[in-house]
Amino acid sequence: MKVGPSAKLTVVIPTYNRAPFFERLLGFACEVHFPFWLQVADSSNEENRKQNEAFVGIHSAALGIGYCHFDCGLMEKLFRSVESITTPYCCFWADDDFQLPEGLLSCLCYLDQYEDYGSCMGQFLAVRRDGADTDVFLETYPSRDESSSAERVLRWSENFYSNFYAVYRTPLLLEMLRAATKASCYERCRIIPEVLMGQMSLLLGRQKMLEEPSIVYQMHPGNDSRVTPCVRDHDAFPEDYRRYRETTAQVFSHATGLPLSEADRLVDQSFRNVHRWTGGRGWIFKKLFENIRRPWFRMQLRRDARRTNPRFTRVKKVQISADDLLLKSGAVAMAMKAIAEHPKGTVRQN
Repeated sequence: MKVGPSAKLTVVIPTYNRAPFFERLLGFACEVHFPFWLQVADSSNEENRKQNEAFVGIHSAALGIGYCHFDCGLMEKLFRSVESITTPYCCFWADDDFQLPEGLLSCLCYLDQYEDYGSCMGQFLAVRRDGADTDVFLETYPSRDESSSAERVLRWSENFYSNFYAVYRTPLLLEMLRAATKASCYERCRIIPEVLMGQMSLLLGRQKMLEEPSIVYQMHPGNDSRVTPCVRDHDAFPEDYRRYRETTAQVFSHATGLPLSEADRLVDQSFRNVHRWTGGRGWIFKKLFENIRRPWFRMQLRRDARRTNPRFTRVKKVQISADDLLLKSGAVAMAMKAIAEHPKGTVRQN
């Protein structure tokens, strides 16, 4: 069923040289009668671009969908896409994953009801296929709704999860992307914009995590953080970090009322927490801060007792049986079917 003009949400689909995944995504959207606006942000080469445009044309009768091609990096592409959006809410949809319309609708209902929340997200269903075997994990994240902006950011950094798939109020998301575009380059150092976006989302608003899933996330070699480097140019990392730190600290100081020097320290602490949480290389981070702030011992890199005795909710990850009813109902079942039939996003030949 095609969306109507009253739809409140625009879903931006960034894609880059992965036409088979993109085709699979549109097939899923049609199958679940995706009820929200779709805006494709494509930066693919000419061959993939032509395929993507053809896929959009095929499915445009069933979906409310627009298409734009950009010759720029990821962060600028996202910013320029969101800049043109007129709906009150916006979220992202990576081309190899599956947004669940039921979960997105619950997020919209929550944000409509609670105006003091800037974003909302459901649980993740993380799926990994190994040959004929399929492992599914339900990943549950704690809400970050502390009254203090600084507290929200620090608690999130100590329980790190990606905010990429959250549903945002569009003005908030645009402000986040404006800062991220100014202060980071995903292609050179993907960890910085990922951390920056998470920090900004919590500095500028509270975030609610719902109990029902809103995304099916397919894990495969192309998005495995264990094989995808967080930093591609280590020589440029100190300068990249300095640029990020200056931008983030200014927003931090403005949002919290803290002096800029204290905001600098808390930004460093938050980034350090995430870096450890994601298994970052210690020598890279040590080299980074030796270039930014001396002496080294002032950063207080001793083990944080709160990590040993946490006083707040941690991320929970539970494996789901193949017989779980959750995997056999609604859009989740259709996403699982798409992954089983087209595990690499490729078109199955009849």
